[in-house]
Amino acid sequence: MGSSNNSQMHDYNDLYKETQGHGDSQAQNAQEKVDSELYDNKTSSFVSSYVEQRTQGQFEELLAHARNHCELLLKSIDVKGAVHGRIKDPESLRKKLKDLKNDSSLKLNFRDWVVKGNDIYEHPDMGDLAGVRIGLYFPTDVAKVEKKMKESFKQIHSFGTVTEGRLPTSRETDVRQYGRGRWYTVDANNAIEFWNHSGYESWQMVVKWKDPLGFSLESVRTGMHENFKSLKFEVQVGTVVSQAWAEVQHNIIYKKPDDILATSTMKRMIDAINGLAITTDIMLKELARSLEDAKKEAEDAKQKHQQTFQSLKTFVNELAVLDTDPNAANLAELSNNGVKLFYTMLRNDPKLSDKYFQLALKDPDSVAFSYISE
Repeated sequence: MGSSNNSQMHDYNDLYKETQGHGDSQAQNAQEKVDSELYDNKTSSFVSSYVEQRTQGQFEELLAHARNHCELLLKSIDVKGAVHGRIKDPESLRKKLKDLKNDSSLKLNFRDWVVKGNDIYEHPDMGDLAGVRIGLYFPTDVAKVEKKMKESFKQIHSFGTVTEGRLPTSRETDVRQYGRGRWYTVDANNAIEFWNHSGYESWQMVVKWKDPLGFSLESVRTGMHENFKSLKFEVQVGTVVSQAWAEVQHNIIYKKPDDILATSTMKRMIDAINGLAITTDIMLKELARSLEDAKKEAEDAKQKHQQTFQSLKTFVNELAVLDTDPNAANLAELSNNGVKLFYTMLRNDPKLSDKYFQLALKDPDSVAFSYISE
């Protein structure tokens, strides 16, 4: 009897747990539906305010200021490059918000951010409505530009080095897959594509102007829709070569001009060009280092020759004082006019004593005489 009661009690407990679990699941699904609808409504309203003609005009003006300031910034640090910019296309924004809805990879979950009532525009991933791309001639200049950007603007968020989403493949153990490529991507249809090169990369950050603003920027902020009061923009800093390749790839593979699908041959060619772009960046980096070394060597040589000139001038003065030869006075006068003429006299005037030339040769800096006399 006791055993039967115990068995019934277990059955009731199991049934209660199952019912309770079923209820929790229903409540969770209901909440998911509410959150999903709330997210859609908020993001739809956000897009509607963005596409307003007034808002688009203010963002274009903001972009013009950003682009102009970045061009002046490059000149201020003597860095060669090209600055381009764009405001985000409304359809591109809609797609991004749709993708972010179920993206759990972000450190700061975007869907939770929106559902909890936070300002959509203040999320780190909403910093690219206005974007500036800086293409540099030399990869070594990226760090210089990044430093100057942080001095000139207030950095809101740094994404650091960003790639286009290619992931490294694991070590292959199937010989039939040998040579398939060290990188791979997964498209919207879950199709996997393998690549031999890593793709495009750039240094990305979101910045905004520091207060106080000038009159024209204050005018932009005053006229901006209330959803977009922060005057911020995204900056991508890379090389001209890699950015050119990225544009070509994006247009062919993702934008699909004239609805043409990229063939396997096209993709292999794009991958090969990517390899050439990466190689070019490596060579440009080495060229920049060689230029810096050459500048340092030239500066060191200049300083050495200046020291040599001063040493020779001192030598002439001492020679004029110590020697009683009538030509000594002439030598002292020549020291004031320059060592080049003095050395010419030493080499070409047979009336001067041989000992003067021998003394000059013994000077520690005499190795530079031939350079000075040319």
